Amino acid sequence: VNANVADVTRTLIVDLTSPTVTFDAPTPFALLRSGTFLLQARYADSLSGVDTGTVQVLVNAVNLTFFAQVGGSGVQLDLQGPRSLPDGVSSTEVSIRDRAGNLGVAVVQFLVDSVAPEVTILPLNGSTITAFPVTFDVRIRDSGSGLSDAPAMVAISGVNMTNRFQVEIPSRAQ
Repeated sequence: VNANVADVTRTLIVDLTSPTVTFDAPTPFALLRSGTFLLQARYADSLSGVDTGTVQVLVNAVNLTFFAQVGGSGVQLDLQGPRSLPDGVSSTEVSIRDRAGNLGVAVVQFLVDSVAPEVTILPLNGSTITAFPVTFDVRIRDSGSGLSDAPAMVAISGVNMTNRFQVEIPSRAQ
């Protein structure tokens, strides 16, 4: 008869849940005035924990993880100088695995538009006005993000004169 008997209890945690990944900056569909900004994302996993050695940061499908500052709960990437983004639609992706190997991914798209709209006012500056009332033709064009639907404002020498003007916006079909 063997008198050496032992009870051993072990707890096994099965982790089938991916880590969460969220962007702080840029936000989805953001409109940025510059391609120079700080990309920031957070990640977490409540079961097995995140494996920070698996963090990957892609900007427009280019792996820039080497330039990122990876921390225990998030990652930052300073997009400036040679890493600043050109005007247009961009996409960033941050991924990380937890210690069980589950993959968490977040993707965000945004628009960089650093070019102000082009405004043309007719009659041109310096023109002689001989008839009243005066009609101005204001044309605004934007090749980037498009024009806002915000109400128009008229200012002369910095003074808001909108209430003295009748603003007519032709249909976009014209």
